[in-house]
Amino acid sequence: MRTTKILAAILAIVMLVGTLASCGSAYKTPNEFITLPELGKITVKYADLVDKLKEQKEEILEGSKGQVFEPVADGVIQNGDQVYFDYTGTATGISEDLLNTLKGEGTYLTIGSESSSFPVDYTNKNDNKTDNDAGDTTVLQEGFEKQLIGHKVGDKVEIKATFANNYTTNAELKNVEVTYTVTVKAVARITVNNNFTVKLTYTVTDDITKIDEDKLLPVITTPATETSAKPEEESKPEAQADTTAADTTKTPDTTATPFNKLFPDVTSATSFDLTDKTKTFGTIFTIGDLIPYMEGKHLYDEFTIQLTVPEDYKDDKYAAYRGKTIYYTIDLTGTSSTPEWTDYFVNKYTSKEYETVAKYEEYLNGENKKTLAYDAIYEATNVLSYPKKEWEDSYKNYVEQYLCDHLADVDDKQSVSLSDYTPSEIKEKVKDSDYQKIWDKATVSARDAVKQRLVMEALFLELGIEISRSEYKELMAEEEEEFNANLYYYYIYYQIVDFDQYVNYNGGKEYFELMFKYDKLLEKLPEIVIYEEKPAE
Repeated sequence: MRTTKILAAILAIVMLVGTLASCGSAYKTPNEFITLPELGKITVKYADLVDKLKEQKEEILEGSKGQVFEPVADGVIQNGDQVYFDYTGTATGISEDLLNTLKGEGTYLTIGSESSSFPVDYTNKNDNKTDNDAGDTTVLQEGFEKQLIGHKVGDKVEIKATFANNYTTNAELKNVEVTYTVTVKAVARITVNNNFTVKLTYTVTDDITKIDEDKLLPVITTPATETSAKPEEESKPEAQADTTAADTTKTPDTTATPFNKLFPDVTSATSFDLTDKTKTFGTIFTIGDLIPYMEGKHLYDEFTIQLTVPEDYKDDKYAAYRGKTIYYTIDLTGTSSTPEWTDYFVNKYTSKEYETVAKYEEYLNGENKKTLAYDAIYEATNVLSYPKKEWEDSYKNYVEQYLCDHLADVDDKQSVSLSDYTPSEIKEKVKDSDYQKIWDKATVSARDAVKQRLVMEALFLELGIEISRSEYKELMAEEEEEFNANLYYYYIYYQIVDFDQYVNYNGGKEYFELMFKYDKLLEKLPEIVIYEEKPAE
């Protein structure tokens, strides 16, 4: 994994300046602007390595809310758990070559997903053995996964599963029953808490007869709700309270807007940040109403909660439902259709070679040594002057960026453009004191950005860092291969449909050449700095 994919923040301010530069180096003689320190005498403190690792763990955990599987203490498999296992399949009447495809080591499977990667993809739900409706074919995991539930780490489990009638990958496996011996090596789980982002789907109804009572959770009453009822209402006999509730004189006509228009289902996996308690959930409720029911749940749980529309809800469109109970059947669909193993703080994007905490820490410390070496050189570098054009462009860029940030805050928007406002509107919304803060902040950022670029260019020259045309083409081919593997992601989130668009989105070919050179620079730096040894305990 390329270092800048993990430590992109280091290049963030550099790239702003880099995109302003022409092809190749921005400065033919960067040393006229700066003085590099004596590289062989730069020291990286051991304490800085420790702090950097801690910082990265926190960043990974923060960025992976709802994505981090943690080892299960008792090792017992439940629905939604991720299982790490070896397996061997046996069957009669098939060739030895096919038998060899029914074996695997270090396989990951999420129980309940019915879509995790697994070598055998189908099983047969039919009672008979004839080819018929393809709709009767389901993925193997529905049968395979459920047979793992209740077993634990260390168990050897025998599982039977049958290939589908219409299995087309290899006709010899149609209708073949396979007996698998599965050795459970580890079990991990995502458990929801209130510092979490969940992905879920839900259906909604006001008709309790449509609810599976086995999935219905009891009402969780918060202290605020308990104290909001009027004392005289609490003392009324139950029959009298029912009579009051049955009074229809205040109930408007409900035929105008159908229930499913007022309370639509969420039928695709949608993210909900449980830390944002005021955000809307279920049309008129909030995340705060949802939170009490979420604690302790985990992947692929399905349950029904009941929420009551407030009596004083102001929107008359919902007047007919004031005081009524609405039922939400929630399916925690998980974070990915094919989540990978994530031991402790290793997030779902980490490759399997880092399947233990120790191995991943070793990898991260290797990356930390590179970046901390660069940081130490950067801090020790003396700036003599700033190149005028580069400084002006960078400063202007940051002023515009921070001005837009300020206007977005004032108007409570996620992002804005200066073209969205007239000069008089900007003058009205931005005070002189605000401008002074923007200018001061832009000055600091511009200095950092230009210095970062100067130091990089000087180190490229000092250490002979170059990218040949053939090497550039090879690295760009790797980038394109990685892009194609994630094309769906880029399309969904950024509407990027091809590699050229992706390159332009990231600042053009100059950005990638700079990134490749920076990668080579980081690889060299650990050889030319001194790393402080771990202090004796």
